[in-house]
Amino acid sequence: MSQITIFFICAACGIASGVIYEILYCLRAAVRTFFPRCVRSNWAVTFACDVIYLAALAAILLSASHFLNFYALRVYQIAALALGALIYLKSLHIIVAFFVNKVYNKISKKYAQGVLARAERRKAQKNNRR
Repeated sequence: MSQITIFFICAACGIASGVIYEILYCLRAAVRTFFPRCVRSNWAVTFACDVIYLAALAAILLSASHFLNFYALRVYQIAALALGALIYLKSLHIIVAFFVNKVYNKISKKYAQGVLARAERRKAQKNNRR
């Protein structure tokens, strides 16, 4: 297999790693939003997401290396992986972030409405007890 083919395969793996990172980032953001006071759970989720990301990145790269028979890890493979992640961040991430932001705003708005409704019900219950 030629080196240019391996380079493009590693760049595609970098783009795939960007997609995985985006999914894990959404999970971290959801935990930070819905459990803002739990500092330990935020730290634990961030740590777990980072470990999952690195494991997924290693699995993608190792499986591509194994199935396509390029066993030696070379510097240009790492550079292609970083370039693929950069391509994702500069192009696809903008589109995905726009839609994630829309969904996030709708979910947080509904969540805030639910929290306010519960607070109003509790306040009404307290007033009824008096």
